[in-house]
Amino acid sequence: MSERQPVRRPGGRSARVAAEVHRAVTELISERGYGNFTVGDVAARAGVADSSIYRRWGDLETLLGEVALARLNARSPM
Repeated sequence: MSERQPVRRPGGRSARVAAEVHRAVTELISERGYGNFTVGDVAARAGVADSSIYRRWGDLETLLGEVALARLNARSPM
């Protein structure tokens, strides 16, 4: 009898959470300006727990840096 391998989804929940958090940060920067919101604001907007953000990014500054790099990379021609 062989063991069944779990079905893997590309991206999965982790990718969805990251995308929602990035979207929330981008919207909050547009609405309130840089530095005028908290991890709690991002979490509420993204529909995730604060702990999800702290677990993945550690702090708001690291998250903001990742979002900025992602936006720069999206604009750069290959």
